[in-house]
Amino acid sequence: MALTEVQKKEFVKRYQKEYGVMPDSQQMASPLIVKYLMNPSNDKPDDITAVLDAYLYGLAKSQRKYIVGLEPIENQLDVDGSNELVHLANKSDSTKYYKYLEDMMQLYSSGDLAGVWNAISPHIDLEEMQRRNNTMLKNIILQLDKGTLCAVVGAAHLAGDLGLIHLLQNEGYKLRPVKTKKTDLASKYKIDFSTMEWMPQKDSIFGYTVQLPKSYIYRINTLGATNIIYGDLSTETELMVSAQFVGDLNGLTAKEILKQEYERKTAKSKFPIVSQQFLEKDGAQGMQLMTANNGMEVKWEFWLKNNTLYSLSAFTSKSPLDRYLSDRFLNGFTILPLDRPAEIDESVNDIGAFAIKMPTQIQYLYQTGSEQLGDKQLQYGIHNYFSMDRDRKINYMVQYHDYPIGYIMTDRSLMLKTLKNSLKKIQRLPLPLLSQGRRRI
Repeated sequence: MALTEVQKKEFVKRYQKEYGVMPDSQQMASPLIVKYLMNPSNDKPDDITAVLDAYLYGLAKSQRKYIVGLEPIENQLDVDGSNELVHLANKSDSTKYYKYLEDMMQLYSSGDLAGVWNAISPHIDLEEMQRRNNTMLKNIILQLDKGTLCAVVGAAHLAGDLGLIHLLQNEGYKLRPVKTKKTDLASKYKIDFSTMEWMPQKDSIFGYTVQLPKSYIYRINTLGATNIIYGDLSTETELMVSAQFVGDLNGLTAKEILKQEYERKTAKSKFPIVSQQFLEKDGAQGMQLMTANNGMEVKWEFWLKNNTLYSLSAFTSKSPLDRYLSDRFLNGFTILPLDRPAEIDESVNDIGAFAIKMPTQIQYLYQTGSEQLGDKQLQYGIHNYFSMDRDRKINYMVQYHDYPIGYIMTDRSLMLKTLKNSLKKIQRLPLPLLSQGRRRI
């Protein structure tokens, strides 16, 4: 989705007001976030706290239902943004936009699927709709063969000759609308994290385990650091654990290191601190804080042990933060004892024709790089092999640049100088010496 310069400025202003921080490039490129912020809110007092499918997903998880996707997540994202509705705070645009939504909801509530189709068909890609509905149809039938099914799709996927109702009828299924009077039945069902299935997440390189609700976990690995993120759509809550090797503390106390890390993490937000306390558990020094700002709550914990700094956060943009969710997450975090492998770890790169042996478990990270050669941009692969001896405070690293056929590195000393300067910027990595080695071409 391409925003105009005026829209970008407006988006940044609204994002800062909503979340208290500046948006990054990923957030500015997200169609869902842009649409949410650029279309003014039209929430009603009795609205649920999340979008309907996310809310139902939370209820299903609370009852430990078997959950599958009817289509790949990529199919749900409008790549070019051509069908996205993006408006500034323009009264005429906003009124027109929400009247359209209200009309759609009234048509659907009254069971007028033909009216729904007539309203949406001029604005959709029919070929894309047919492809997506065929994918959903295949997966619905697959699950129906296994037993009872509750399938949740958007109203646009039901109506018309391309709709799922017509497609299922063509497959021989008999369908009928279920009409019910308004009841209070929905209020009996709640999103309950205590009844959900929780799973341990273990990181043997950075030495910790943590409990998280069973779901997709997003991982980000960098040299000497790692992050795992769990996002709960039904309550708009995010749980995150990051770990990084810090090595020598340079004369600072554990409390000073923990305070520094909190200040670094919150440098852009400046949320007021509601509560703060220092902790100690199994020989680890810790600090817990609670911050709040404009309806957003964050519970933080920072731990230091085995020359490794751990940061945990439970964040929600919809106060209050679910106490069971945040407490079980934080209480389920355990730092593992240092475990020195009995055998030296080995990694083999068949394409580069080399093998690496390091005294502790090897962390592999692939990156891409580019160099400007005249008027041509050369792309190449970077293979990083990294090992941390957290007991002796020593890092080991091998970096292999895989250039396209026909190219060779001509100035290795310049590469080593560039590498050393880049590693110096990562203050958490102690780097006493860089020596030049040979590489077979």
